[in-house]
Parts: sequence; structure tokens; C-alpha cells
Amino acid sequence: MLVLFVDYLLNLAIDEIQNKKRKMNKELQEPIKTVSALDVAHYLLSLDPKRKFFNKKDGNMRLNTMLHIMQILHYAKYQKELFKEPMLAVSPNFWNSKQEQQKILKSYEKK
Repeated sequence: MLVLFVDYLLNLAIDEIQNKKRKMNKELQEPIKTVSALDVAHYLLSLDPKRKFFNKKDGNMRLNTMLHIMQILHYAKYQKELFKEPMLAVSPNFWNSKQEQQKILKSYEKK
């Protein structure tokens, strides 16, 4: 009789644990609401106040890369974009030429 009671309690505990895991997994599966890329960038920069990682040499590229990776991973998991703003990847030459900027931005606006 005691064995049956212990077995019953064990099954209840297992069911409760499985229910909690299901609930946690369901919560983890729900996508985050869209956020501002600028807010996320400010947060990432706040983690490096001495600018050792986000330095003047490659800081912009690193920040941009991290934001794009976040967007890609979020979309891959939830099929929904993380950032409100559209993400645009451009070559480094983009910043050196006004003509290149106008050409790319005009083509992007048409979409």
C-alpha cells in the first residue's frame, strides 16, 4: 500500500515538473515585441563604457554585425522581425561616396 502511495506521489511530481517545463517552453517560444534597434545599440554600448570592444577602429562594424545577427536569429526562430526599423547592409564604400549613398538609398526606398 505504501509503495502504491509513493508511486502515486512520484507520478504527480513528474506530471507537475513536466507541466512547468511545458509552460516555460511556451513562454520561451513567444516572440519578443519589436524593439528599436537604436535602444538595443545604446544598451550594447552601455556594456562597454571604456570602448574596448566597440572602439573607433572596428566598433561600428561590430555593433552593426551584432544587430544584424540578432535580427537574423530572432527571425529564424519566430518568423518575425525584432527591430521596428528596416535593416540595411551596405559595403564600406557606402560611406565614402555620396553617389553610392544616393543610389542605394533610392533603390531601397522603392521596395
